Amino acid sequence: MHWVFGASWVFGVSPAFAGLVLCFHLSLLGAAVMDLRTRSAYDLYWWICLGTGLGMLLIQSSCGALLLTPGTLAELILIFGVQELLMARTYGRADSHCLCCCALYDASFGRVLEPHLLQLLLALGLLLLVQIPRRNITRTGRLLEPVAFLPYLTAAFWMSCLSLPGMQW
Repeated sequence: MHWVFGASWVFGVSPAFAGLVLCFHLSLLGAAVMDLRTRSAYDLYWWICLGTGLGMLLIQSSCGALLLTPGTLAELILIFGVQELLMARTYGRADSHCLCCCALYDASFGRVLEPHLLQLLLALGLLLLVQIPRRNITRTGRLLEPVAFLPYLTAAFWMSCLSLPGMQW
């Protein structure tokens, strides 16, 4: 755990916050690997991601950063509602849980909607980049053979963390 304290010193955040960030990313990685291997992810991963995301948001809010504004809260409610009520049927519950947890993570850095939309676009772009050469996409845009989408969402989330100003690991 010494490297968590070192990372918190380098990035200027509290050790608790750095530990929650690490726990979030490891849980997300575990869920992606499990989805890649078994085409399912345990709910435990999402409970860990949800808890760490809420913890990060509370730590950031208690440090004087007013991140949970009415606009941020409205964006979170919109994303959670759309993902869990509408999109979960389209691409699966685990994928919608992943997107909700990532939106909560993004909220702890003060941004919600932009990183969420960027993550969706990047994930679809990565999916097309990999599946078109494999000829796994029909002319109507459907996959011939279903594939795990969670690894694409995880990679897209990490790419969006690197690309947007103000977003950190």
